[in-house]
Amino acid sequence: MGGAGESEVDCGTFDTVKIRTKLFFALVLVVAGGTAGTLVLAERQFQSWVRTQVLDSFERDIDRLLESRQERLAEVRELATELAKHDVVARAIATEGSEVSEEDREAMQLAYTQSIRSTREDRGPASGREGAENGGKRPPLELPLMGVVSRNGDRVFLSRRRGRLAASWKDADEHFTGTEGEAIQVVGYGLMDDRAPGVSRVKEVVATPVKLDGEWAGWFFLGRDAGSREERVLAKYGARESWTGLWVDGEWFADGVEPGLSAMIEQRLDDALIASTEPVVFRWEDEPYLLLARELNPESPLGRGAQVAVFSLARLDDAVEHLRWGVAVLGGATLALTIVVAWWLSRRFSGPILRLVEATQKVREGNLDWKVPVTGTDEFATLAADFNRMTEDLSLKDKYHDLLGKTSDPVVARRLTEGSMALGGELRQAAVVFCDIRGFTAMTDGMAPSDVIQMLNHHMTAMTRVIHAHGGVVDKFVGDLVMGVFGAPVAREDDVARAAACATEMVRVRAELNAAMAEPVEIGVGLAAGEIVSGLMGSEDRLNYTVLGDRVNLAARLCALADSGEVLVDEQTARLLGDSVAKEPRGTMEVRGFRTAVGIWSLVAEAD
Repeated sequence: MGGAGESEVDCGTFDTVKIRTKLFFALVLVVAGGTAGTLVLAERQFQSWVRTQVLDSFERDIDRLLESRQERLAEVRELATELAKHDVVARAIATEGSEVSEEDREAMQLAYTQSIRSTREDRGPASGREGAENGGKRPPLELPLMGVVSRNGDRVFLSRRRGRLAASWKDADEHFTGTEGEAIQVVGYGLMDDRAPGVSRVKEVVATPVKLDGEWAGWFFLGRDAGSREERVLAKYGARESWTGLWVDGEWFADGVEPGLSAMIEQRLDDALIASTEPVVFRWEDEPYLLLARELNPESPLGRGAQVAVFSLARLDDAVEHLRWGVAVLGGATLALTIVVAWWLSRRFSGPILRLVEATQKVREGNLDWKVPVTGTDEFATLAADFNRMTEDLSLKDKYHDLLGKTSDPVVARRLTEGSMALGGELRQAAVVFCDIRGFTAMTDGMAPSDVIQMLNHHMTAMTRVIHAHGGVVDKFVGDLVMGVFGAPVAREDDVARAAACATEMVRVRAELNAAMAEPVEIGVGLAAGEIVSGLMGSEDRLNYTVLGDRVNLAARLCALADSGEVLVDEQTARLLGDSVAKEPRGTMEVRGFRTAVGIWSLVAEAD
C-alpha cells in the first residue's frame, strides 16, 4: 500500500514539474514575443518614417531643381524669341543652307552677349549660390549653340560650336504647330562636341519659329548647357550620396558618377520609369540607391530629355542597422529579464500547486487529516485554506457517515446521506421478522451489566449478519429483540422467501452459537408479510426510519408466542410462501390486538 501511494505522489510531482515548465515557457514566449513584436514594429515604423523623410527631402530637391530649370528655360525662351528677329537669322534662312560669314557669327555672338547681360542686370546683383560659387561675382557667359533650320531641313550654325540633335527636322511641321495653326516654340535636348576630343555636353535647345515676309520660313535654335547651378551644388556638396544628370533619347549623362554605378543607372532608366514619375530602389555593390526621373519635354521632336536624380541610401541602411543592433541588445536584455521573472513566477505558482497535488493524493489514500500549509494572503493561500476546510468537512462527514452506519442499517444510512429519503411514509409490500430471547429476564438475573451487554452484543451481531446476508434491513434493536425488514426501503420480488430463509437461519445460527456456550441462549422468531407503511418518522430535528402497520404488530405477537427455537408465521404469509418452505399448521389462536383468531403455521428449519 505504501509503495502504491508513493508512486502516485511521484506521478503528481512529475505532472507539477510539467506544469511549471509549461508555465515558464508560456510566460517567456508571451513576454518575449510581445517585446520582440513591439521592437520589430518600432523598427519598421522607424524605417518607414526615415524613408518617408528621405524621399520627401529627395523629391523636394528634385522639385527645386526642376523649378530652377524652368526659370532658366524661361530666360532661354525669351532670349531665343529676341534673337530670332535678328537680320542674320533672316539672311541665314534665306540662303537655304549656305554657310554664313564670320562677321554674321560675330554679330550673333554680340547680340547674345548683350541680351544676356541686359537680362542679368534686370535681375539685380549676384547673390545666393550663384554668387557664392564665383566669389560674389557673376559667372562668366557660356558659349551658346545657335543656328537656323529651314523648313526643308537645311541646317546652318550661327555659332562656332557645332552640335547634333537626335531628331530630324524634316516633316516636323506638325510638332511645331499649335492648336490654331501657328508655329510655336519647342524644347529639345542635343549634344555638342566639347573642347576635349570625344567628350560631349548636353545642350538644352529652344527652337523658335522664324517668319519671312509674314510666312513661316524656318526655325532659329538656341542651345545652352543643360546643367544647372543647382546640379553643380548637389554634385559639389552631395559627395557620394546624390547625383543628378540628364537622360537624352536613351543615353544617361552625369558628372562624377562611377562607371559601374552609371551603367546600372542607365540600365534602370527606360520609358516606363520615365513615364511613371515614381522612385525606384536598386542595389549596387550591396548598397541601396534611390532613383527618380522626371520628363522635361514630353512629345517634343527635338530630342526627348528627362531630369534624373540618384540618392544613396547607405546612411539610412547604417542607421537602420544600428537601430537593429540596439533593438537586438534591448530585446536580449528584455528576454533575460523575462526568463528570470518567468522562472520566479513559475516557482511561485507551481509551489502551491505541488502542495495541493500532494494533499490531493493523501486525501485519495484516505488521509483526511492532511493539511496544506497556508502562506501569504494571495489566491493560493485562499485556495489552501479552502482545501483544508474541505478536508475537515469531509473528515467530519466521514465520521458522521460511519456513526450513522453503526446506529442505523447501512442501506438506510446510505439513502439518508444520498438525500433520497424525506420525512413521511409510503405503502409497501414487505415482510417483517422479529427475533426475541426467551427468558431473558431470568437469564440475566444476577449477571453483571457488562456481561449482559457483552452477551447481547454478541447475539445481536450474529442476528444482524444473518439479516444482511439475506438482503434485509435491521430496523431496530429493542432490549433483547431485533427487528428485520425485507422489501423496504429496497424491494425485491422474493422478499417473503428471503425473510423466511432469514428466520430459519437465525434459529440454526443460534443453535450453533449455543453449542459453544456454557449457558445457551434460546430464541423465538415471528414472521408476517403484507402491506406496511415505511418511512422516516419523528420530527425535522430527529428522524428514525421504521415500518408500521398491523402486519408489523402481528409479527411481534407471533414472536412472543413462539417457543424456543420456533419460527411462527400467520396463514396469509404461509400462503405467500407456498410449497417452497416446509411448514406445519399450529391451528388458530387468539392474538392480542386482533378481533378474530389467527391461523398460525410453524416453519421447519432444514438441517445444513
